[in-house]
Amino acid sequence: MNLRRWLTKNTSLVPADKTKHVRRRYRFTSGFVTPTPIYAYQAIAVATMTDNKSYALLDDMGLGKTLTAIYTAANLITRRVLDCCVVVCPAQLITTWERELEKHLPNVSYVTISGVTKSKRDDLLKNKAPYFYLINYELLSRSIVLSANRRYGLRVDSDCHNLIQYVLNKKRCAIFLDESQSIKSPTSKVTHAAFFMATAVEHRYILTGTPLAERPEDAWSQFYFLDFGESLGASYYEFLNKYCVIRRYGGWNRSWQKIVRYKNLKKLARQIRKKSLRRLKDSVLELPPKLIIEVPHVATKTHLTVMRNLRDKLVSALGASTEKNIYKLLFNANANEESVSSLLNIIRRASVTPSYVTGDLNDDTTPHIADIVNAVENKGRVLVWTAYVDTAVRLSNALSKHRIVNAVLHGKIENKERNRIVELSEKDSSMTLISTMAIMRRGVTLTWFDTAVYTQLPFELEHWKQSQDRIYRIGQRNKVSIIVPLLQQSLDYFIWSMLNRKISVTDVASGDTTKESVLTKESLLDALTCW
Repeated sequence: MNLRRWLTKNTSLVPADKTKHVRRRYRFTSGFVTPTPIYAYQAIAVATMTDNKSYALLDDMGLGKTLTAIYTAANLITRRVLDCCVVVCPAQLITTWERELEKHLPNVSYVTISGVTKSKRDDLLKNKAPYFYLINYELLSRSIVLSANRRYGLRVDSDCHNLIQYVLNKKRCAIFLDESQSIKSPTSKVTHAAFFMATAVEHRYILTGTPLAERPEDAWSQFYFLDFGESLGASYYEFLNKYCVIRRYGGWNRSWQKIVRYKNLKKLARQIRKKSLRRLKDSVLELPPKLIIEVPHVATKTHLTVMRNLRDKLVSALGASTEKNIYKLLFNANANEESVSSLLNIIRRASVTPSYVTGDLNDDTTPHIADIVNAVENKGRVLVWTAYVDTAVRLSNALSKHRIVNAVLHGKIENKERNRIVELSEKDSSMTLISTMAIMRRGVTLTWFDTAVYTQLPFELEHWKQSQDRIYRIGQRNKVSIIVPLLQQSLDYFIWSMLNRKISVTDVASGDTTKESVLTKESLLDALTCW
């Protein structure tokens, strides 16, 4: 449908011109007027989610899903459909939600349930009537599991007061799951807690830019939360039978099953589209171009010897493995294949820091990465992504030798200190930030950086996509460069191919593309024999 025609039908305030790349204030049919300007595609999302009691907002990362969810909740409250909303998100995103609420709805009260004492939480519930309750996934799983135990007559601590369940029982609520891929595992406690919450409310929404974080089966739990199996199957096994080819191994006394390939991915994409809205950056925003630059470099003799020794061990482990699917070797390894997964991780780590194997710090290639950062530092602001803490620390020392001001972020640093360093990096234009991908890939805007350098390529597709989108999102005004150093005679090129393969599989399932590439164990063996 034409964008302007849709807006004319669903909103009262229509942009004066035809462009979709200008932010404006919108008045919806409920009478709610957005206090701050938003893009047309965000207005469409607000109206669509308001008209559906269960819906998935799967917009590309960096398109403002948090603000869209806030205005959706405000629109529903204005319609007098809801009394309040419960927002469940990762712990590191609590401050992001607080900041967005204070900025865009300054007169609306909210309560942060995570991070406060039990007595304080009780006081907040008794003395206030907030519109938003913010809670993290960890606290949610503890709270709801205790409530479920009490419900089914199991013994629990009598002093434990289930705040969220109290809210759901007393008020008309909507539940928003931010970064809903957190419930992708059907057997996890947090997933069961989310399912338990879903039975108490009519309005349920999920927000994520990576609904298929690693594999197509990641979608089932998220959509079961929305419609209890209407879209993707009433059980996880029903989903697997529809969209996966499963092979069974073993005998009568010990057997197991594995997914060997996927099927009906286009049908899966159609089912997902029925209850979701997904837009990519290129289709709704005029962002500067993003370039991915491969920088090959050659290993030293010592480094090459280390890599070849690891290669020989990996070839031997692969020969002993019966699994042909590379992704099962990496993520679903059984007892016979753990050596394959661990060797792949060691090889990836040794490609940048061979001292991890040899113990000699002089063998490390972090000075090479430092040279790349030094070369591009004068042309833009640089953010360095790494997979390991020790790599980040060694790279920081190498950058200091080049007299480059830098700061390091990793999981051992507390949240308050991380936020302080991030704010300092925004103010200090000369600072280079070095961060591990695991802790900074969600909910952080780093658009003042325009160049990202990867010391190691991640196996995890979610890490790869979300780390890039910290800088390539709304607010980015400069051309973005993604620099990927690739060590020749290593697995870097194979991991690079593997990431592209995973992107193609998940894109087909989510409807972003219709093409799918193939990658097998034989291709890994071919890559190893080329050293």
